Amino acid sequence: MKKYIINLIGATLAVLFLFSLVWPSTILAAGPMAVNLLSANNFTILAETGITNTGGHTISIIGNIGSSPITAAAMNTVFCSEMNGTIYGVDAAYVGSGIQTCYAGNPPLANKTFVDNGVLDMEAAYLDATSRIAPDGIELYAGNIGGQIFTPGLYKWSTDVSIPTSVTLSGGANDVWIFQIAGDLNVASSGSLPTGVKVILFGGAQAANVFWQVGGVTGATLGTYATFNGNILTAKQIIIQTGVNFSGRALAQTQVTLDANLILFPTILSTSSGSHQGTITVIKNVINDNGGTKKVADFPLFISGTPVISGETNGFRAPADGYLVSEASSSNYSRTFSGDCDFEGQVNLATGDNKVCYITNNDIAPVVVAPIVQAAPLPTLAVSPVAPVITTYSMPPTTVVNYPTILTTTVVNSFVNDPDPIVPNLGFEPIDLMLLGLGFESHNLALLDSGVTWEVDSDVSSDENVSLDLAILVGIFSLALVGLIVIFKRHLA
Repeated sequence: MKKYIINLIGATLAVLFLFSLVWPSTILAAGPMAVNLLSANNFTILAETGITNTGGHTISIIGNIGSSPITAAAMNTVFCSEMNGTIYGVDAAYVGSGIQTCYAGNPPLANKTFVDNGVLDMEAAYLDATSRIAPDGIELYAGNIGGQIFTPGLYKWSTDVSIPTSVTLSGGANDVWIFQIAGDLNVASSGSLPTGVKVILFGGAQAANVFWQVGGVTGATLGTYATFNGNILTAKQIIIQTGVNFSGRALAQTQVTLDANLILFPTILSTSSGSHQGTITVIKNVINDNGGTKKVADFPLFISGTPVISGETNGFRAPADGYLVSEASSSNYSRTFSGDCDFEGQVNLATGDNKVCYITNNDIAPVVVAPIVQAAPLPTLAVSPVAPVITTYSMPPTTVVNYPTILTTTVVNSFVNDPDPIVPNLGFEPIDLMLLGLGFESHNLALLDSGVTWEVDSDVSSDENVSLDLAILVGIFSLALVGLIVIFKRHLA
């Protein structure tokens, strides 16, 4: 009996051992339990007050987008040509570019129900993320997490969180990160994708397992040309600025704003065979022909924010557009992309593709600045003072013209209208005659202007003024007197 029991135990252990060889083992994840997105998991972008494309129509969205309860017209700036997925709305108001082949609205009612439920589950997921307790870190780095490395866990801030430089999430493919942010999330801007701020996934970490819960009054702002990984759940808006590459989900309880972005449904990166549908290999070449000393290892390489090694083949989920090959650049080296990458390092991957991208860095020759030669001082020239030019007019003594008390109109006009009454001719009247009763006042021509001596021409003189027609005056006076006598006699008669 004892021998039977021993044999039974041995057989059982053998069976258990065989099962352990063939039965898949469960890999426990580090960090908290993932946030359950429920039906919101079906969307790359969800919003309640609209999805806006503010730039040119150069965005590329892989996955579904939707907005509820606002009318689908609030998504008109996102065109079907930019979609690799479906736009879901609550009505039939979506117009877009005039092509609506990517749009699913109401009717039928099922489309409205689909996006309505997605928004409700998005709100529930937000509450789930905010309710997690026992954080692994509180108020770390005073909210400035640029340059830091985070292992799987729950992290909490009561303030804004800023990412001015790249941050790394280091963990396995099943690990989870939750960032509880009571304020806003701000990622710094840059001038290009290769130099942009990145949320780097290291060690197999996946964007689908990263959750950024943002409760601030603005929401989340991803600066220009950033590379961002993870699911963003905000109480307000999500602003994705120009040129951002985003792998994850943008789930906003107000609006989502886009501008020339690549939005990817969370992808899985793996180097093991059978778990991907395409590969990308990055090969680095460094040229030092101008005194440079850097090597390949001095330029860390990334594919969509995930570190890779030069010459190694990396598996990616396909089909997908816009994987970004980048590096930690140096200001003393130029950079050129070639092979299957475009000039910015982007590469598209179809099922079965094996793409190879080359990055060549060439050291830049130092700029030689010629010494500044001090010019000899100019000789000092003696400058003699220039005497003022004085113009002297030679004139005869001032002629004073005294007019008689009684002047005829003819004589006055003859004097005033003379064609050349004064020397020099400065455009002024030669004399200011004032009519006093029946005659004119005498004037001294020398007193007309204290700065100019006036001279009466020879044709305007006292002789001319004396040569009055006294006969005419006497005749007029005589006729007037005769008329008065006649009138007086008639009156007496």
